[in-house]
Amino acid sequence: MVDARAAAWAQGVVLLALGGFVGNFVLTLADHAQNGFFRPAEWVGVIASAYGVSALAAALFVRDDRPTLSMAVAVMIVQAAVGGLGFYYHLEANLRAPGRELQDKLIYGAPVFAPLLITDLAVLAGIALWALATNRSARSTRSIPAAGPGTAEPARVPLVPERAVRKYVIATAHCAEPMSKRS
Repeated sequence: MVDARAAAWAQGVVLLALGGFVGNFVLTLADHAQNGFFRPAEWVGVIASAYGVSALAAALFVRDDRPTLSMAVAVMIVQAAVGGLGFYYHLEANLRAPGRELQDKLIYGAPVFAPLLITDLAVLAGIALWALATNRSARSTRSIPAAGPGTAEPARVPLVPERAVRKYVIATAHCAEPMSKRS
């Protein structure tokens, strides 16, 4: 079992959401193609799913990149809105459909709750993207088990030793000085 605070957990959830968006893209394309994309608004779900696939694939394969994660989060916010819009459009289509019984319209008409799958996937992906963003700072250090049995937590050791950082700062400090002060 993977710890929910680990980057591997977040990447796995992003992968699951990516698979959901791929499936949603195919199903949306196939279902809306059945009626020949009668209304131009039917393309919104298809295009939005394609953007969702692209954003999550970028977030999964481009690691440790804050702008990519921010873009993916923005796309997921739009995805949630598109799901709500699709719910409205499907409900409206069912209410305007010919027939007397509302129950028959809802059963045999456009699936009212299907667009909310986009919203669910966007929320799932948003949780995983948030976890990836918060794990960025945790990846700058690695855990090394402390010596001896019975220790409660592993020691946190920086990836770059502090001594090497000080040497680098001292060696590059002259770059900020004017040429006249250098010896």
